Amino acid sequence: MNETTTAEPLTPRRLFPVALMTLGGLVLALGFPNDLLPGALGDRPYPLVAWFALLPLCWGIQALPDKSARWGVWLFSLVFALIHLYWVHLFGILPWLLLALAVSVFPLLAYLFSRWMPWGTTGQVIGFALAFAGLEWLRGLGAFGFPWGEVGMSQVEGSLSCIAAIGGLPLLTVLMLLVVGAVVLRLRDAGAKRLLRVTAALLFACFLAGWWQTYLALSRQARAGENRALTITLVQPSVLRGLTAEDLERPRTLADWQLEQQRRLAILTPLSQSSTLTEADRPRLIVWPESAVPLPPYPPYNREMQTLAWETNSYLLVGAPGYTLPRNAAYLLGPTGAVEDEYDKVHLVPFGEYVPFVRSLIDRFYSIRRTDVVPGDGYRLLRVDGNPLGVGICFESTFSGIARVYGKQGARHLIYLTNDAWFHRTAAVRQHFNQARFRAIETGLPVARCASTGISGFIAPDGRVVQELPVYTRGALTHRVYDGVPGTVYTAWGWLVGPLCLLATIIMLLRGVLTRRKEATETSDGGGA
Repeated sequence: MNETTTAEPLTPRRLFPVALMTLGGLVLALGFPNDLLPGALGDRPYPLVAWFALLPLCWGIQALPDKSARWGVWLFSLVFALIHLYWVHLFGILPWLLLALAVSVFPLLAYLFSRWMPWGTTGQVIGFALAFAGLEWLRGLGAFGFPWGEVGMSQVEGSLSCIAAIGGLPLLTVLMLLVVGAVVLRLRDAGAKRLLRVTAALLFACFLAGWWQTYLALSRQARAGENRALTITLVQPSVLRGLTAEDLERPRTLADWQLEQQRRLAILTPLSQSSTLTEADRPRLIVWPESAVPLPPYPPYNREMQTLAWETNSYLLVGAPGYTLPRNAAYLLGPTGAVEDEYDKVHLVPFGEYVPFVRSLIDRFYSIRRTDVVPGDGYRLLRVDGNPLGVGICFESTFSGIARVYGKQGARHLIYLTNDAWFHRTAAVRQHFNQARFRAIETGLPVARCASTGISGFIAPDGRVVQELPVYTRGALTHRVYDGVPGTVYTAWGWLVGPLCLLATIIMLLRGVLTRRKEATETSDGGGA
């Protein structure tokens, strides 16, 4: 080993390729909804941009010395995370920086693992793609899981998004890195053709399988017909705000909450009634967003909601706090106005809905709430006229596993209630909305998303946006949605792609370590002879 090479500092000659990789992280962030580009330009994803952004990353891990490549990979991922997660600064500069640093560790680990892979540069390309996708999947697990900014998410408006119906976002991510890595390898080595051919064929095969799966999902929905349809109204009041220091510190009395309840009902009720004016479009289910009202729909706070359900002969799904415990709940009122069922949010937001670890220590640096929200008992379906609905609240739409559970239980629709007023007008609003689009593709189910300030909308089983209300637009959307039929490949077994990538990484890593030890032993024995 050349000690001078490994100890040599980053010279201007080596800073340029590292800077090029860093620029790739910036370009990748521009492929997602972001806060850098103005207006409508920053509100949409650009699928092709993400592919080009991966070129300097894959080139750097193949061409640069280890130290330079490490810096390049880390800066690539850090710059991407800082831009993509810029909205976190609304909750403080320190949480934004810490979260970006935490997210940037995973691609760096993937690179470090890839350096130990067998089969030379080809093995490194394969190993990096597998490790990247596997660690990205791992990042979204558990109570502190954060499945945000996955590389495959950049393809939400591209033709390749249908691949998620086969293997979810991990399959999209690993295919993108494999293909780009194989292209770079082919450009660097004219004889390296086999990997490019194999990866291109694999991408094409997965695209055909995903297209066929989404076609089946749309066909099954179309065959459901009028007898298997549900007319839904989404009400977007645009009255809630993000948290401020004043909101956090000001004490609230019951009288304060009652006044706030009346203020919100004065907006929500007329919007809901306006959707029932024509008999042809009369909804069977009216949906209000997360935390739509500050008091639960039980006596003596439910009179207006009870009257609305009875007069419109509709079910009413209302986001409100728990009745007996501090929960984040969705209540289903029947046409009589009585609460027929409820769903309590299970996957809570750390530091947002509860404070983990030692509260006294955390509160010194970061404070959101004085009382922790209690999680629900589990995921279960709510039913409107026997029609099974999978309901998720806010952050739960980012977890594909929750939607898959509802699909396995037989849900015909996915309904998401959210309060995105926290995000104001940042790119997080569209980023969060696009998560729901992938839940539709993965499960093959139609999605209805109701947000307090936007974006509310209806999403087809192929991820296509049927209708939407822009941010801070007060109004109601009504749409007749044919039942979806769960049963995609992803729902059945495609969710295993993430753990299989991680398992393959471990196997290749062990193989590489054993091979190097064997070579070192043979060299040592040969030298001793």
